[in-house]
Amino acid sequence: MSTIGRCVNIGSQAIVASTLIEKNIGFWVAFLICTCAIFLGLILLYLGRNNYVNLPPDGSVLPSAWKVIYIAVRNGFRLDAARPEKVVEDTGKTVKWRHSFIEEMKKALVAARIGVPFIVYWLCQNQITSNTVSQAANMETSGVPNDLMPDLNAITVLLCLPLATHGLYPLLRKLRISFPPVTRIALGFLLEATAMGFAAGVQGYIYASGPCYDHPRTCPASPDGKLPNRVSVAMQIPIYVFEGLGEIFSNPAMYEYAFTEAPHSMKAVLQAFFALTAAGGSALGLALTPTYKDPYLLAMYASLAGTMFVGAVGVYALLRPRRTRTDSEAGS
Repeated sequence: MSTIGRCVNIGSQAIVASTLIEKNIGFWVAFLICTCAIFLGLILLYLGRNNYVNLPPDGSVLPSAWKVIYIAVRNGFRLDAARPEKVVEDTGKTVKWRHSFIEEMKKALVAARIGVPFIVYWLCQNQITSNTVSQAANMETSGVPNDLMPDLNAITVLLCLPLATHGLYPLLRKLRISFPPVTRIALGFLLEATAMGFAAGVQGYIYASGPCYDHPRTCPASPDGKLPNRVSVAMQIPIYVFEGLGEIFSNPAMYEYAFTEAPHSMKAVLQAFFALTAAGGSALGLALTPTYKDPYLLAMYASLAGTMFVGAVGVYALLRPRRTRTDSEAGS
């Protein structure tokens, strides 16, 4: 997973070139570069086709999983109602799954609980390509394009992910200090809460600064909206640094947790569910669109920071006992 993260953030460095190209030449060139990059990826995928491990499809557990959940919901959210013998007793019909499949479903659903707070986490992550870019547009940028600032997040990941993977984690193992996925996820959430808290602080400082205070670029003192509030865009740097650090700890740990906690037949399903939480974060962002304007941005950032902090504490407090039991069972 760390390799994927590095590749994603290396590719994201194209934002530097595309931002300058769209500013100095035009958007069509920037989009053309992205199109060429996609075709380059397809060519590399084709050339390396003989080096990949291709496993034959062995069917999907999703149809059976949905049927089990449907039966459970109809019977008061009791998964035991979907056991084969119970279904035969109640309906006279036979089902394809076995008794063990119900037990695997129970374990998968327990592990899936940790994905719920990731919906808010992805909502916070989405701020760095939307609202914080708009925030930078209301600050003094000294000629730096405001949509170039999110690249600081990718740079943070590229610099610090190898340090964590090859430095911090081996050191903790050497010192016999446990740092399991749940702890890393909680730490990532705390860093994300810090990033949103800092964004709220920056927004508050913008609102406290002239010439337009809590309505940047819209007052008579800013002719045609050309004069931003007197706040340097450099104040945003910690936002992207904390976002990147949170990403380093939370993202790989999420998929590691899915792989280690889910039964073998449910690993792909649980990883797909965690990926689906990103869509949930985007949908929640659409619902919050009315707050994405002045003077509500300060309250919005502060609310995200508070929610993310509660999520961090909740994940660690609720799932730590399960993690402790799992570790002790593994040790025995």
